[in-house]
Amino acid sequence: MRLTWRDAVTTVLAAMVAVIYLTFAVGWAIPVVDDARGATLLIGLIGLSMCIVGGSGSTIAKGNIWIAPLGVLGGVSLMLVVGGLITGWDVAVPTLAAVIGLMWTISTVHHAVESRTRRYA
Repeated sequence: MRLTWRDAVTTVLAAMVAVIYLTFAVGWAIPVVDDARGATLLIGLIGLSMCIVGGSGSTIAKGNIWIAPLGVLGGVSLMLVVGGLITGWDVAVPTLAAVIGLMWTISTVHHAVESRTRRYA
C-alpha cells in the first residue's frame, strides 16, 4: 500500500486530537474542552472519525498482523470514552489522546510499509 488522501485526513484529525488535549491540559477556558467529559467526548468523536476515514474493507484480511493490536487499542479507547463520560475522570483525556495517537501511528506505518503487491481477499 501507499499513503493516500485518507492518511492525510487522519493526520489532520490526529493533530486536532493533540490540540484538544493540549488545550485541556493547559486549562484554557474554551467551551466543551474545559472539563474532562467534554474533552473526552470531543477526542472520542474525532477518534471515531479517524477510524471511519482511515479504515476500509480492503484492510481486513486473514493473517493481517496489524489488525489485532489496532482492535485491542480500539477497545481500550472505547472503554476510556465511556468511562471518561460517566465518571469525568481527568486521566481519561490524556490516556485517550495517547491511545488514539498510537493507533494513528500504527495505521500510518502499516500503510507506508505494506507491500503494494499484496492483495487482500
